[in-house]
Amino acid sequence: MGVRLHRHFEVPRDRREEMLGALPDHVRPTQEAVDCFGIDLTQTPRIPARYRVSERFHDRPTFDNHVFHGAAPDMSRGAAG
Repeated sequence: MGVRLHRHFEVPRDRREEMLGALPDHVRPTQEAVDCFGIDLTQTPRIPARYRVSERFHDRPTFDNHVFHGAAPDMSRGAAG
């Protein structure tokens, strides 16, 4: 069945360009992880500062390893400044 993670984060207008430039470095390791089935990142149409993230992992230990190594919080830290 796997584990699905759905979350969103908001990026202040003055940080968007920086955050968007950093996204490839965040997304790449997740995409390359053997037990990660995918990551989708979309900007919400009605709230331009909000981005939705969906990730799919093989199982709970794979997801826990992803979080433990700091991959999940990195994007939020970059967004917050």
